Amino acid sequence: MVQEKVMENLILAAYILPSVLLGGILLGMRLFRGSMSPGILAGFSLGHGLWHLGLSLWVLLVLPLPHYFMESRYLFVDQLGIFQVLIASVVFILAALYSRGYVSHLLSNKELDIENLPVFYIGFNLLLSVITFAFFSNNLALFWLFLELSTLFSALLIATLNARDNLVAALKYIFIASTAMIFAFIGLIILFSITRQAGSPGTLNWDELASLAPLLSPSVLGLSALLILTGLLAKSGLVPLHNWLPAAYAKAPSVVTALMSATVLNIGIVGILRLSALLRQSQIGETFSNVLVGLGILSIGVAAFSMLSRRNLKKLIGFSSIEHMGIMLLAIGIGTPLAVFWMLFHTLAHSLVKSGLFFSAGIIRRQYGSDRFDRIFDIFRLQPVAAWGL
Repeated sequence: MVQEKVMENLILAAYILPSVLLGGILLGMRLFRGSMSPGILAGFSLGHGLWHLGLSLWVLLVLPLPHYFMESRYLFVDQLGIFQVLIASVVFILAALYSRGYVSHLLSNKELDIENLPVFYIGFNLLLSVITFAFFSNNLALFWLFLELSTLFSALLIATLNARDNLVAALKYIFIASTAMIFAFIGLIILFSITRQAGSPGTLNWDELASLAPLLSPSVLGLSALLILTGLLAKSGLVPLHNWLPAAYAKAPSVVTALMSATVLNIGIVGILRLSALLRQSQIGETFSNVLVGLGILSIGVAAFSMLSRRNLKKLIGFSSIEHMGIMLLAIGIGTPLAVFWMLFHTLAHSLVKSGLFFSAGIIRRQYGSDRFDRIFDIFRLQPVAAWGL
């Protein structure tokens, strides 16, 4: 028993160790007025991604799933969580490889100050750790915390560039996402309260809520679910809380938008999937499913028509992300095993394709100095890899 607990603690520590190590090294170098090249930092990030991928594969192969950590069972690894973490690991590895040349270009163009380079890479690496623990959260309050941290680190990475518009985009992202998450927090308080009325000492753990759901008051549970859904819609970039996404994606470095679109949005979608599975155990499951179907169709429609008038490549890809989140939400609302299977497959496809699209968009911006379609010409000759990537 003791050995098992020690192993569990080592696994959790192994996921956070590279980010803490990088932060400590860069802080020490800052104190002693040292510096580190973009190539070394990109190499460290690549090593972090490979370590993360290897560790996740080991967990998948060795641990019986679902596996709960600590007596409180606040953290767990299940098939859904490890699937999403493996996707995040692969995307992070690709982003780390891409960042070597991309960040050097930002420095040479004075779009990024050398003083902000350590902040950028600390935030970049910490974002992967936060994403991982969000997917491993069995407790809804802990899940909420890691969602908020993902907002903070994503906004930090957006704001590192030397442009006022980047700061505005980051603040808009924080304002919309965090305001919506306040409603989600109120929903968590209500949910915790009604579990106590159902004879429980009070819980926000997913596994315990599933068994309590049939005993909870349908009206109060519905109110709680609606408030929690508000926060998750904002984090997933879904209509009507999608306005932050195109602006943030247009202004953020392409390496950051690739990571956000391919992994951060998935956290919100996974939260909605777990919430939907929970409510299907209650009397309001069908009503909640109909709400998800309606919001999914609305997101698809708004995003599709919005794309028609866009002339900025990164904004176009951003609206495409909203559309695909809508497709996933629609599948969750339908809720059959087949629909959920293809929704999960879609998260994999969307993550890989969207990261490739944003990598291509970054190359195109470097070539033409713009993301606008009317300034892009002869692309298959000048940048064939990015052209075929699109």
